[in-house]
Amino acid sequence: MTTRILIVDDGATTLKALSHMLRLEGYEVDTCGAPLPALAKLRAAAPDVLLTDQVMGEMTGLDLARHAIAEHAGVRCFVMSGHAAPSPSECAHVTWINKPIDIDALLSALAAGARG
Repeated sequence: MTTRILIVDDGATTLKALSHMLRLEGYEVDTCGAPLPALAKLRAAAPDVLLTDQVMGEMTGLDLARHAIAEHAGVRCFVMSGHAAPSPSECAHVTWINKPIDIDALLSALAAGARG
């Protein structure tokens, strides 16, 4: 079964590059450029993995991940940021991915997270 990933990032270049790379790796990828439309996508069809940017206008990636987990307990959430990770208690529900993204580290984290 193919792992389904929803990527949410307000940076079009990042969104395009990540979606292309992950599709080449065999993932089924859907994308969204903003958190609120992403919530609608999450409600319509829960992905296996949410990969989201942290800093976006409508809400943070951590907040989006909290919503995703509250509605779909099995979704694995990964938050990407160029900023330092918040305290472990604030981000215990996600895997933090530092930007600039190390592609090999991202693929390893996704593979591990997709397995549960």
